[in-house]
Amino acid sequence: MAAVGGAKERPRFPGTIGGISDALHGSRRAQFFAELLQAQQGPELDAVMSAWRGRHVILTRVVPF
Repeated sequence: MAAVGGAKERPRFPGTIGGISDALHGSRRAQFFAELLQAQQGPELDAVMSAWRGRHVILTRVVPF
C-alpha cells in the first residue's frame, strides 16, 4: 500500500479486546488478559486498554484502528 509521498502505510488492527489479544502472543497475551480481568469497568478498564494499545503499537509498529 502506498501512502502520501510514496511511504508505505503501516497495517492496522482493531482497538478491541479481541483485536489486541489476536495481535499478542505467549506471556504478553496472558498478561493482557490478567490485567483485563482485574480491571473495573469504566476508567480502570479504559486505562488497561489504552496502555495495551500503546504497547502493541510500540512493539509491532502497527497503527491502531
